[in-house]
Amino acid sequence: ANLSKLVSAENVINSRGSVYFSGMQSDTLRRIGNSVFENCINLESDAPYILYVSGNIDGYHGLDTVGNYVFKNCKKIKTTHWGGMFYGNWYLKSIGDGVLEGCESIETMYDFCYCCFSLVSVGNDIFKGCISLKSIRFGFYRDYNLISVGTGMFSGCINLQDVVDLFYYAYRLPTVPTDLFAGLSKLYDISFLLYGCI
Repeated sequence: ANLSKLVSAENVINSRGSVYFSGMQSDTLRRIGNSVFENCINLESDAPYILYVSGNIDGYHGLDTVGNYVFKNCKKIKTTHWGGMFYGNWYLKSIGDGVLEGCESIETMYDFCYCCFSLVSVGNDIFKGCISLKSIRFGFYRDYNLISVGTGMFSGCINLQDVVDLFYYAYRLPTVPTDLFAGLSKLYDISFLLYGCI
């Protein structure tokens, strides 16, 4: 199943099992297209996880593709203290550009892409303009096949203070963008940036 262009945010993803967006669920969703929630400025979520896969339910392992600018300018989306984004999407292969660009209410991002074992590439400007973002932990945790990370990941994240375990066990990641932390004057703690990487 695909989710291509949002008409209404009510009951967009609705079924019986695995992927959650603020209480909406699906066990068949495989792809989220470009700009699905872009500019849904009143779309709110403070759920612990935005798109979470809870284990293996009837063989479903989550998304395989997330398009560009999916949540761009969704200014009211935030995550709770331990909240994340694509947690447990085992077969997710790619995340497009600017997925959370302009999401001004996100303060913490834990488990952004935790245990996305098949993830190969991440686009540009993932968190660009997330002006309230202060902390990110376990960003790309155990994403063993990650080989490409785009530029501008934290561009304009003017309040980012600490980054812990950003590329934890991303064995195949050959390099990180030179502008990864450019212009982040409040950043004071970077721990285990490339832990377990070759």
